[in-house]
Amino acid sequence: MATPFFYVIFAVAMEKFVDVILPLPLHACFTYSLPEDIAGSVQIGCRVVVPFGRKKYYTAIVQNIHYSAPAGYEVKEVSALLDAHPILLPEQFRFWDWLADYYLCTRGDVYKAALPSGLKLESETIVEYNPDFESDVQLPEKEQKILDLLAAEPEQCITKLEKESGIRNILSVIKSLLDKEAVFVKEELTRYFRNKKPQAQDRDPRTPDGSGRQRTPSALLL
Repeated sequence: MATPFFYVIFAVAMEKFVDVILPLPLHACFTYSLPEDIAGSVQIGCRVVVPFGRKKYYTAIVQNIHYSAPAGYEVKEVSALLDAHPILLPEQFRFWDWLADYYLCTRGDVYKAALPSGLKLESETIVEYNPDFESDVQLPEKEQKILDLLAAEPEQCITKLEKESGIRNILSVIKSLLDKEAVFVKEELTRYFRNKKPQAQDRDPRTPDGSGRQRTPSALLL
């Protein structure tokens, strides 16, 4: 027996979507569809893993949940839900909006600065092996595979781990290892700037060493 036409329309209309904030300097939110297995669990303020661009994944924050399918382009699907409860409350959303307006930046910029690296995993995040980690129980196969790769090379970006392991939606696996303190994460950007030597145009002419920091005379330290 054929399915009545209005049932089909109703089913399509009830597909659930989320608008998310990405940790990128973008003013607009982006819309993704929710798979049925997590559609009932996602809440505003939770983190989800989403694809962005051709091969990159980011941890996004859900700002809105609705049933309005965007027109004009194919909507990508949320890859995974990372939180059982919201990590961001309505008051914090409003504060982020105020910060973005005051500092003339995007909500993505605020998100990038506000949350520690362990809460905003993305494709280029550097994962570091914890040599002191010991587990009392056998780890799931995917988690053990990641640890084995990191044991051989203690610092790797998530993109490389995903390629070497063949694991899809690897961010949720990395999150589980983070929760167990089996791995750490750090910002590659921080390491780049820490090792970057100031160029001639970066030097501050007001001080002899070009750093812009005034040295305290040793007599004043006595």
